[in-house]
Amino acid sequence: MENKFSKTSILSDDEISIIIRTSNQSIKNQPCLWLLHGSGGISNNDDIWVNRGLDLGYTIIQVDSYSNRGIFKQKHDSLTEYQISPEKRALDVLDAYHIIAQYKKILQFADIENNIVLGFSDGGAAALWLQTKEYFNIWKMSYCLYPPLSPSYINDDLLSVDKNKVHIFIGELDNWTPASHSENFAKRIGCKISIWPDTHHSFSKPGVDNEWPNVINCSKRDSDGNYLLGVYCQYSPEYTEETMKIVFTQ
Repeated sequence: MENKFSKTSILSDDEISIIIRTSNQSIKNQPCLWLLHGSGGISNNDDIWVNRGLDLGYTIIQVDSYSNRGIFKQKHDSLTEYQISPEKRALDVLDAYHIIAQYKKILQFADIENNIVLGFSDGGAAALWLQTKEYFNIWKMSYCLYPPLSPSYINDDLLSVDKNKVHIFIGELDNWTPASHSENFAKRIGCKISIWPDTHHSFSKPGVDNEWPNVINCSKRDSDGNYLLGVYCQYSPEYTEETMKIVFTQ
């Protein structure tokens, strides 16, 4: 019988922490799945992705952009709090890549030249930035779940993403990061997009079924044209599974 030993390593610098896991450290050259958290930070909601990736032989890499900066959550309860942009989040991931490259000796199981990245919400936008012209050759594919892509946010740099290395997943009923925004962006660059019917924001987060009353609702405006507040989030096991099928079979 094969001896199967998992391993977890944690690396860090002043601003980020990196959690690296494998289910079997004896297997060399494992592909890497990078998971980029959303505005709620890393939580057990991510475990279904961690566990599925580990079961399929991936090394799982999670980049924590919040803890070392003293941040609990963002964009949930205040409109004036300090925010870390998706562009900065992408730079965090690039920093993590360079840190990991220095520690190949203790990460002998991971092939850090064979990477895919999957991001949730703000992390999904960061995953998009990783496919802009500066980072084309590091991540083979970016899977972007419900990224914030309002028209005012889009610029020429973001439009330079490699369309062949991006797949966006969004819920039809998402009122935090509306499907129409992702659909318009996908049409502009020509990338893949899956719009899941009757599905909300955070559809990949088990246990989520709640409203955030202080979050900007990007689907509703008042008579003066200002966005209203209050969004709804709900887990969809069906469309999480459909998303996983795409991510892990390409």
